[in-house]
Amino acid sequence: MSISEAAPIGTTVGKIMAEDSDIGDNAAMYYEIEGHGSHIFFIITNNKTQEGIVILKKRVDYENRSRYDVRVKGINRYIDERFQQDGPFEDTTNLKISVEDADEPPVFTSREYIMEISEGAAVGSFVGAVSARDADNANSPIRYSVVSGNYLKRWFSINEHNGTIIVTKPLDREVAPLHHLIVTATESMNPKQTSNVNVSIQVADVNEYAPEISKYYEIYVCENAIFGQASDVT
Repeated sequence: MSISEAAPIGTTVGKIMAEDSDIGDNAAMYYEIEGHGSHIFFIITNNKTQEGIVILKKRVDYENRSRYDVRVKGINRYIDERFQQDGPFEDTTNLKISVEDADEPPVFTSREYIMEISEGAAVGSFVGAVSARDADNANSPIRYSVVSGNYLKRWFSINEHNGTIIVTKPLDREVAPLHHLIVTATESMNPKQTSNVNVSIQVADVNEYAPEISKYYEIYVCENAIFGQASDVT
């Protein structure tokens, strides 16, 4: 049997059937999966055909494991008490289930990225970098792009080869203290395979303005004033 790594949970992997020379209820049976395979697959019985239907219980990953050896037991559902001493009325078989490779989209190293840059940073300054990889054995090169619109592209750009983000326009925290970008990773060998990730860029404040006294003050001090005495300000 075989199953694609792209198959969703609940997919039918295949069918098996044990032979029983009895007829009627004496030929009725059910199936069980033993051992580790029961964590990945389960089996149900078609009571009309007496077939065992193997179903995917947990997603499989070709790059992690390409084959499973599954032990299945077929058991008589009804046993005539007169023949119990002739038991056990069961048999086992080993199923070999191969996992087929499927082309998967790139995987980013983080679910989201948070970066920070000073509002005084010069055009061309490094902000941060994103990284994604091809999860398949083909290990296709990845290309990066910003897809959140021309508005944000005016402030930031990304190197399509290595995922580094730089400043492309002077920043002003008082105008926009936070920028949200969406970056796409695309497989070079199969451009249909893409993934997106959110990138948040915080703009750190810098001390741009010196304090200014709001008006001119005149201070009068008496010639006989003592040390520490307050003076009038007008």
